[in-house]
Amino acid sequence: MKSEERAGDGMKYLICARADAKRTIPGSVFDKSCSRCGARVMIAPSGQRSLRTMAGLKVLCDACFVPAPDDRLMNAGAPGQLEEELRHVMPNPWRGRN
Repeated sequence: MKSEERAGDGMKYLICARADAKRTIPGSVFDKSCSRCGARVMIAPSGQRSLRTMAGLKVLCDACFVPAPDDRLMNAGAPGQLEEELRHVMPNPWRGRN
């Protein structure tokens, strides 16, 4: 997951995989939708924390995310947190239900 600021609109976005992705991370939630297309997304624990602590953060699915050359990208999690989450990637058991 990435948070990014689009240079043109000044908004901050949390970029998330769609809920029907092949893989997920334990502790992910599926209760949010993309602010652009409305697709349901999964949000890993690091992204959940970002949504709680960063006011005005909007959710964008990875299919809608198209970076501009001057976009600033930053990790949503604390240093080492994303790497730790990636160590626990597993098949998405909710894939057929989302």
